[in-house]
Amino acid sequence: MRSYRFSFLILFVLLVFASCTATESREWVFNNFNFTYNTVADTVYTIRGNPNPAVKWVSGGNFDKDQSDQLHDRAKQQCPGIIVWGPANVAYNCHSHAWYNMGQTNLHWIDNPYQFRADSNYITSTAFGAARPSSVSIGDKVDFYNSSNDRPHSARVFSNTTFISKWGVSGLYEHTPTNVPSIYVCSQFGYYR
Repeated sequence: MRSYRFSFLILFVLLVFASCTATESREWVFNNFNFTYNTVADTVYTIRGNPNPAVKWVSGGNFDKDQSDQLHDRAKQQCPGIIVWGPANVAYNCHSHAWYNMGQTNLHWIDNPYQFRADSNYITSTAFGAARPSSVSIGDKVDFYNSSNDRPHSARVFSNTTFISKWGVSGLYEHTPTNVPSIYVCSQFGYYR
């Protein structure tokens, strides 16, 4: 019974929860995985020293290896071909990983990396799924963009054909630009350096 319930919950992680705010993620984890963790409002700083609001994980639970592996298995079922680079982790999200700290010990969840975008050098935009422009380099940041108020995901250019990104509380994955949970599908990619 536990396995069935857990598999059902994983579906919600990837389809519903992937772009939740820090507050929504804490409530969801408590309600579905029965552990809590503590966060505090914090500020992170861009490379130019400008502040951007964040939430910092300070203590409490996180996914165990079995839960993390099951989340990875479900992600692989929904997005075949992805490569796992890091475990499921409640402490940080895609925006924090792409714009602030690519380390897996990152403790910050960023709901909106607006100041990081403002302080970065805009390179170009393409339609969702279009080939990566030659002006874009490995390591550049990718803003999954629908409108100024709808930016569901952030990633980093990882290779000539792949991105790397954190999927909500789930893992850190290498994937092709369009091989992502449906909640991350957008109208265009904005590239920044």
